[in-house]
Amino acid sequence: MGNRVLRTMDTIPVPNSSREILLTNVDPDTSQHQASLIVFFLVLQFIGLFGGIIIILTARFYSPIQRHATWYNFMLSWVISSISYTLLLFGGQIDLSGDSKGVPFGLCVLQSSVIYAAPPLSAAAVLGMVAQIWFSVHLTLFKKPFKSQKLLTKLLLILPYVLFVAISAEALAFGLAQPDSVRVAGSGMYCNSGLAIPGRISAGIVAVVLFPAVIIEIFLVVSLRKHWDVFKSPGSNPSRTNGMLHTIIRVFLFSIFGIFALILSVFFFFTIHHGAALNIVISIIPVVAVCIFGSQKDLVDAWMFWKWDWVKKRRLTHSRTVSESDSTLGSPISLYDEKDLPPLPA
Repeated sequence: MGNRVLRTMDTIPVPNSSREILLTNVDPDTSQHQASLIVFFLVLQFIGLFGGIIIILTARFYSPIQRHATWYNFMLSWVISSISYTLLLFGGQIDLSGDSKGVPFGLCVLQSSVIYAAPPLSAAAVLGMVAQIWFSVHLTLFKKPFKSQKLLTKLLLILPYVLFVAISAEALAFGLAQPDSVRVAGSGMYCNSGLAIPGRISAGIVAVVLFPAVIIEIFLVVSLRKHWDVFKSPGSNPSRTNGMLHTIIRVFLFSIFGIFALILSVFFFFTIHHGAALNIVISIIPVVAVCIFGSQKDLVDAWMFWKWDWVKKRRLTHSRTVSESDSTLGSPISLYDEKDLPPLPA
């Protein structure tokens, strides 16, 4: 295939232009191919996929806690991400031997489009959940919601999917315009593009979206430290306070990986070949999300089949209250006035 410059419609060369660099088709680095790493990568993606689905279904149908839609968005984003990275497997086109020349173009260009959209989708879902926690803390501290909070919440709920569709369409357009650039990555794990521009757009958007999430978390830490007496005052609701604090701790733990993802997004902005080992690191993030948010007490209780009668009784008794020991973004009664609550998932 060789290194080639893909010319645009205009034939006038642009001196010292970065456009040629962005539109240069780079061959895959097949030295990254290792069958054991491919299997490990797919196992991690399967844990993120099916673990996320189980957690969502359990929270929706078997938990006494009514979670906020931003929490479901967050978990669903990792399910979609894992699906994106396993399309080649579901299409029966994973070849551990390294011979991937027979992959259908339609499947490959589809996956090469959605894998660039998955990171911004997850980043926007993280931002939505962090912002919703900040709304809840603000309401607890100052007894009033943010101005335009309902509108902001709705925008944060749809932002991940707007980004996903837009970036998928952009990457698909590049793939259809330059079909030679669509190929199985050198690692053999998934299809991607040999062009730099889809990856740079994706990495740049991830950085832009995660940056305000980090800033909000800093505000959360400062506010909690400054107003800790409000959370622990005798007049506060222990169930609501404990649930909120447990959720904040979980989000902070996961945010360590979010900051790591922010650093990776900057790295990806400048490179196409980032190595099979780094793909493994990236695939650990959905597993971390499953472990951190799937270990909430109400979900674990629902999986303890020997306690199912007790869980059922608890659900009937506390169907719209927050667990005393562990919660998520909580029930509408505990965190919001009903009129301030954005629509919950059906």
